[in-house]
Amino acid sequence: MKRNRLPAVTGVAAAIVVGLVLAGCMFFTRPPIERITWYVSSWSEQATLPTDVSLSLYFDGDGYAGSTGVNDFTGKLDRNGHTLKLGEPHLTTRETGTWTQQTAERAFLTALPQITRWDVQGSSLTLTGGDREFVLVTR
Repeated sequence: MKRNRLPAVTGVAAAIVVGLVLAGCMFFTRPPIERITWYVSSWSEQATLPTDVSLSLYFDGDGYAGSTGVNDFTGKLDRNGHTLKLGEPHLTTRETGTWTQQTAERAFLTALPQITRWDVQGSSLTLTGGDREFVLVTR
């Protein structure tokens, strides 16, 4: 009696296709920090932000953008695994805010190029570099 081998071959082929699809998804999923607006909740220099200060970051591909609550900025981004290099931010606006806002803006923008690592835990993103640590959250 001859056995039909088609179901066995079909099963093996299906398993290979599923494996390739899953492997492809691993390489083409976006990093968990991209296309999310992250808001700074604290950083090593300031445990909590003053109520009139709102700092945010948004990562996409090889660039980043953000807001200091007064001005918007953009910059280049190099990422490899959990290492991160933010290029010097370029302000796209030149508005003036309160003294507190301007002081926070200057400190934040000066610190960004020093960031070297990132880590996501739940809805918190921690950026570290040098002696600074920023904790950002989604809203």
